[in-house]
Amino acid sequence: MKRLTIILGNGAVQNFDLEKCQKSTIYIGRSKEKNDICLSSNIISSRHGAITRTAEGISYTDLNSKNGTYVESRKGRALLKNTKHPVSLYSGDLIRILSRKHPESSVLMIYEDEQQEKIWDKYFLGRKEVRIGRGTSCDIIFPEPYVSRSQCGILPTDDGYELHNYSSNGTVVNGKIIHDKHTLREQDVIHIYQNILIYTDGKLFYKIEADGIQVELQHIDKFVGREKKQILRDVSCQIGSNEFIAIIGGSGAGKTTLMNVMNGFDDDFRGNVYYNGIDLKKNKEWLKNVMGYVPQEDIIYENLTLYKMLYYTAKIKFPKDMTGEEIRQKVLDAIKVVELDDHKDTLVRKLSGGQKKRASIAVELLAEPKIFFLDEPTSGLDPGTEQNLMHSLRNLAKNQKTTVIMVTHTTQNIHLCDKIIFMGNGGRLCFYGSPDQAKMFFDTDDFTDAYIKTSKDAQFWKEQYDGSFVHGESFPEENKEMDQFKKEKVPLGRQFASLLGRSFESLWNEKNKLILLLLQPALISLLIKIVSDEDVFDLYESTRNILFALTCAGIWIGLFNSIQEICRERKIVKREYMSGLNLGLYIIAKFCVQIVISLLQAALISGIFFAAIGTPDQDLGFFENAPAMFLTTWITIITAAALGFLVSASVKSGDKAMVIAPFLLILQLLFSGVIFELEGIGKRIADITISKWSIGAYGTIANLNSLDLKMQEEFPMIEHETEALYKFAESNLMEKWAVLAVMLLVCLIVSGVILRRVAKDKR
Repeated sequence: MKRLTIILGNGAVQNFDLEKCQKSTIYIGRSKEKNDICLSSNIISSRHGAITRTAEGISYTDLNSKNGTYVESRKGRALLKNTKHPVSLYSGDLIRILSRKHPESSVLMIYEDEQQEKIWDKYFLGRKEVRIGRGTSCDIIFPEPYVSRSQCGILPTDDGYELHNYSSNGTVVNGKIIHDKHTLREQDVIHIYQNILIYTDGKLFYKIEADGIQVELQHIDKFVGREKKQILRDVSCQIGSNEFIAIIGGSGAGKTTLMNVMNGFDDDFRGNVYYNGIDLKKNKEWLKNVMGYVPQEDIIYENLTLYKMLYYTAKIKFPKDMTGEEIRQKVLDAIKVVELDDHKDTLVRKLSGGQKKRASIAVELLAEPKIFFLDEPTSGLDPGTEQNLMHSLRNLAKNQKTTVIMVTHTTQNIHLCDKIIFMGNGGRLCFYGSPDQAKMFFDTDDFTDAYIKTSKDAQFWKEQYDGSFVHGESFPEENKEMDQFKKEKVPLGRQFASLLGRSFESLWNEKNKLILLLLQPALISLLIKIVSDEDVFDLYESTRNILFALTCAGIWIGLFNSIQEICRERKIVKREYMSGLNLGLYIIAKFCVQIVISLLQAALISGIFFAAIGTPDQDLGFFENAPAMFLTTWITIITAAALGFLVSASVKSGDKAMVIAPFLLILQLLFSGVIFELEGIGKRIADITISKWSIGAYGTIANLNSLDLKMQEEFPMIEHETEALYKFAESNLMEKWAVLAVMLLVCLIVSGVILRRVAKDKR
């Protein structure tokens, strides 16, 4: 439904249905004889302006009126005066007729293009505060999760009313984000995300905006590489709210590139993308709250139940004023929308391929996005599952009021889409319209023929499309950027607790892995016993060799505990980081799990070692040998785990991490100072190895310098030169532990810094 909602200076409201009018040009003015819409205001010219309906859409033209006309959207504000240049209108755009001398006579018109009629509600402002927000105690309630529980309040003053902002996100008034307070003036327009409130004559007109996002692409060009190869060429189209759109085309047609431009992932392009008139490139931080993205790969935690996976995700994403009961209800609602009610307590890894895809969609539905992007959602699904998923996506667009845009290469169920964007070779837009229109355009009933045609001569079909479909004009004034947007943060304590709980529960549900993690140190201890001899803790060589084996075992265990922990979740981390995940807390939570696991592993390997081989005879000051060796084993494992985190944060896949692991182990062996005597640069490299400081700690506890050399049994005159690394002193042991602790902290800090690059990962 296309209509004008007209608010006069006295607060009177009129509605005009543009579709019921049979004329292509609808005139607006003061004269009843000359106009279709008559406005009784002394600042309106006899025939003030005209609204024109064409195949391309709706436009407004000022007809040389005395006071001119302001056309406002979040693109900017244009004064039309002494010009008959038409301006395209999009849903939510404002048409204002103002006069400084007679502000009470001003007129505000709101153009709306909606599939269902929405009724403007009226709230009379009195002498008490009117609270607006998500909370049930508010006077005006907007239920979306990205609206604060108490967003803002309207308070009476001696001269009128004042808006007080209570949200860290701010409240938008006339296109400007207010973080403190604002004196309301006649016909001020308040935006709380998509929801609109208009202040006039002591009243608020408002409605809950449930529709999805409208997307407008204007002349998109994309170049890559040193040679500036063009992979998108002058792509322009307009996507309506609540539409189900498929981007199709052959390989190399730029389908995914176009979607990455649409969703703001790639902002290195020429042209403009608008969401409901807001420039995406300039306001991505503000707009990503209403955006959902589901990649081709199912990036979900498979070792949690569906409910718990969604619950932990919600706890990480939602702001501090979202209660536990609200979060639980949001999770259940998301599960219901994707029709997985019967599987909410099922481990995700046990779901079918189609069910996992629905689970991925449910993750994004938690935040109730108004626009949804999916990359090859039907890839790898059988025909029946594909059809069911396509029906679900269509229902999502229509029933949940969400604009759904997907990239796909299959056309079996393309008829379920409202429109398709057909891309040809070289990133050329060859067609945009309904599936039936596409068949007429390409003169075929089989989309395979269209693939072949656009692959052979994409430029021809682009020219055919450009010649037969008219595109709208750009907004004539320069675009305005929204004020600085401050995202409402999730409380760090709650986010950390959720990350920690998710990590522990995920590991607990992966029983086979947990058993292997605990079985490994026990087996290694037994193997060390097999290669040991009776002279351990009596002879220098035997003792040093067995302690070096213990060092290598600790490094091996720690490294393989963690080297895939981050990279295997990298895509999930990226999605959550873009939604407000604190990467530092993520690493700390993951490392807390490593601390617990390594404590158990150190206890196992030490306990079996002590029982099978024994401990040194002489205690080191107030350090008893057994606890000191246990602590050294634990510190070795956990420092190696931190090194594993550093590798895991630096690579994008577990395979790459495992390629690096042998190199790190060889580095520890070669530069430990045990196998080879090191000089020059070798000594400096040894200083940054875990093995040097770990064997140094073990050697200090065992008092290696006091043990006889094997050669001294035959040649007693040979002196055993003491080594500073193994000096039998409490301070020396503390120094070794301190160096390992510093290495641990450095690895974790650098891991956090490196992981920030995850936002730049290519999809």
